[in-house]
Amino acid sequence: MTAEQIKIKVKEAYENVDSGDFLQLKIKQQVELHRINFKRFKEVYPDKDFEYWKYYNEAMNINSTNNQEIMAMGIYFLALDEFKPDD
Repeated sequence: MTAEQIKIKVKEAYENVDSGDFLQLKIKQQVELHRINFKRFKEVYPDKDFEYWKYYNEAMNINSTNNQEIMAMGIYFLALDEFKPDD
């Protein structure tokens, strides 16, 4: 499964209104974690840019069949798409 397929699967799993709100909350929480992690990354690697960091974060092992892991990866990827660095 690709990162795009994982994101689609997660969005489909949270289609109803209540679940959609929950998904948005989880994405928002993950965006804040991305913000913290990107700030730490920039402190260690000031010469690297956001695109490098994003590529590095998308290069995780996505070959899972565990639904919980797939959901976590999907939320992680969706939040990565929404995250915009402040620098």
